[in-house]
Parts: sequence; C-alpha cells; structure tokens
Amino acid sequence: MKKFYSRSSKNYWISIVSVLFSVSFLFSQNEKKENEFKPSGKVWGYMFGDFFYKADGLAEAGPDSFTVAKGDTLVKIKRWGDTEFAKVPKNFYAFTFRRIYLGYDYQFTPQISSRILLESNDGILTPGGDRTVFIKLLNLEWKNILPNQTLKLGQIGTPTWQTFVEPQWGYRSVEKTIFDMRRIGRSNDVGIGISGIVLDRKTRSSDSAGISKQVLNISYNAVWGNGMASKPENNSLKVFYGEIIFKFLGCISLEGYGEYDYSDNVYPSGANKGKKYSTAKSIYRGFLGYENEYFAGGIESIKQFQENVKIAAIDSATDIKKDTSLLTQTGLSLWAKGTIIKEKLFVFVRHDFFNSDAGRRGWEYYRQDNDARRYNEKFYLIGVDWRPARNIQVMPNLWINSYKDMSSNEIDFRATGSKEFLTKSVNRKADIVARITLFYKF
Repeated sequence: MKKFYSRSSKNYWISIVSVLFSVSFLFSQNEKKENEFKPSGKVWGYMFGDFFYKADGLAEAGPDSFTVAKGDTLVKIKRWGDTEFAKVPKNFYAFTFRRIYLGYDYQFTPQISSRILLESNDGILTPGGDRTVFIKLLNLEWKNILPNQTLKLGQIGTPTWQTFVEPQWGYRSVEKTIFDMRRIGRSNDVGIGISGIVLDRKTRSSDSAGISKQVLNISYNAVWGNGMASKPENNSLKVFYGEIIFKFLGCISLEGYGEYDYSDNVYPSGANKGKKYSTAKSIYRGFLGYENEYFAGGIESIKQFQENVKIAAIDSATDIKKDTSLLTQTGLSLWAKGTIIKEKLFVFVRHDFFNSDAGRRGWEYYRQDNDARRYNEKFYLIGVDWRPARNIQVMPNLWINSYKDMSSNEIDFRATGSKEFLTKSVNRKADIVARITLFYKF
C-alpha cells in the first residue's frame, strides 16, 4: 500500500508541474504577441490664433500715405511690409486664425513611417474668400537607415528654421523666427533629406540614479530640394540647405546654417529684354543659445546675399544697370524666456534688428512707387504664457515693429530721364498691436 501511495503522489506532482508550465508558456506567448509591432497611424494637430487690436501705425493707403513726383504727376504710395500687421489699418481689431494644422502619421515598421500635413490660415483662401488648405508636408521617413542616421523623401521640412532654431525659440504661436518673419528662406521643400548624430559624448554615471550627463553632442540636417517649397518644380536647378548643431554640457547650443540657390531668368523689360541672366542667393545664420530648468535665451544672426536680384525700375530702358543689382539683407534677433510658476506661468521677451537693404545700392535702384526696402526695422515683443491645462496656452502679448527711413533726401535726375524725381524721406509710424494669443494641440 505504501508503495502504491508513493507512486500516486509522484504522478500527482508531475501533473501539477506540467499544468503550471503549460499555463506559463501560454501567458508568455500572449505577452510576446502583445509586444509585437503592429502597423498603426494617428491623427494630430494644433491651432493658434489671436484677438488683436492695432493701436498705432499706418493704413495701407489714406491720409497717412505719401506721394512722390513722377514727372508732372503725383503718385500715391501704398504701404509695404512683410510682417504680420504691416498692412493692417490703425484701430482695426479682429479674431484671427494664424495657423491650423491637421496631420496624420502612419508607422509601417519601427523604423519606417510616413506623414501628411495640411495647413490652413486666414491668408489661404478660395476664390470666394473662404479658408482652404494646402499640403505642407508629405513624406516618407526611414530612421536608422545607417546607425543614428535618418533619411526623408518627399515634401519635407528644411533646416532653415524648423528643425532647431524655431523649437529653441518655442513661441512660434506668438511670432515667427526672424528668417520666417522677414520671408527669407522656405520652411519646406520637395526633395531628399538626411539628418543624424555625428558624436554623442556623455560622462560616466556617477550619481545614485545612474544617469550620465551630456558633454558634447554634434548633429546635422541636410536637404537637397527643388527650391519651390510646396509648389511644383519649373526648372532643373536645385537648392542645397545645410545645418550643423553643437550642444555642450546639456545647456549650451551653437548652430550654423547655410543655403545656396541658383536659377536662370529672363529680363522682362528694358535694354536687355528677352536676354537670359542668372541669379544666385546664399543665406547664412549663426545661433548661440543657453537653457536650464527655469531660463532660456538665444542670439540669432542672419545674412542673405542676392546676386542679380530683379529690380523693377521706373525707366530701366535708359539705364541698363537698373535691371538687376546686388541685394544684401542682415538681421539680429535676441530673445529670452523664463519660468514664473513651474508648468503654469512663463514670461518671454524678444528684440530684433533688420536691415532689408544693407548694401544701400542707392535710391535709383528702388521702385519709386513703392516704399519696399527703404526702412531699417526694429521689432519688440513681450508677453506672458499661462497654461491652464496640458497642451493649452493663453498668451497676452504686446507686438511692435518700428521703421527708420534710409533714403537720402537727394534729388535723383536719372530716375525718369527727362524729369527730376524728388526722393524725400518718409517717416513711418511704428505698428503697435495688443494681442491675446491662444494655442492648443491634440
């Protein structure tokens, strides 16, 4: 009897162990299936807009406009400007959408994904005046195609400001970076891009948490594209964009950017009408930034050279050199932002200098019926950032752009050939705008 019970007990324990092993195996298989990658996609987007009031500045035309003499005729000048409120009349106020993004990302594999992004704003309208959309991005991305390197194909973001400088500034919802604000460069282009990390040096972990600290990180972004942004290509020439970024000690960043654009054109009028000429544009930027848990600041310096830029002169037939000329534009942007209440309340300030014609080619090269490029401009911004909930920001801010006339008060006898042309200075009031900006994302 003892022998029988012993054998039965042994079989009993073997059965229990077998059942437990089977259950454990099934659970591990289910867990493995749950952790397996599954292709999937997600919808995302954000919006920012304002309620604004333009307290001072000039209207596009009216009593604040100015006139110049073209022969025996007085010509009324329409006001010019590339900034957000340059052409908005004084005392105007409105609610506005400055950007609406709707995007969809799809992950084919852990390394390969795609993105389509649609954009709308109050400046993108149908012929009937309703808001509409356009394709901002449409691309395929392959991460780690080489170790720490990413390849992008299609309509992709350029490193002009989108990849590094704009995220460092962090307040695109309030104002663009200086390149973007002054309409220099492109945020996207159709082509091929590659980016990656060249060096990532960290200290050995010495604290109890085992966290290593960054010593030096070097990365880059490069794009070769059509140079037409979201428009279809119309010639065989291409544009190169390149950026290199150095990060030191986890708090200091240094960035350099360059862009080269070459194209062929045809003189539309004048003594050289119908003849071909080439234009070349090169853009450079340097950026220095600092950030810690409670404060960040940055300095951005820009320069653009344009060779044989097309100038519409009054009487180019009598002076060949007025058909094309050199144009140099320079700018400097300084900004800072800080924390007042962690995760809830922040403050930001910014001051820009911009010279739209640093070469000063002389008044005879300007269009006489437009005040384009005749001013040195200074920009001021101050605001508060309140975050009542995650992904929602309410930002009261004061926006100011001032102008200083660069014209010489001289009489130019060559502008019209037979009639003299008085080029008097024109004082332009600063654009002063009070805003409440709303930003949210999902």
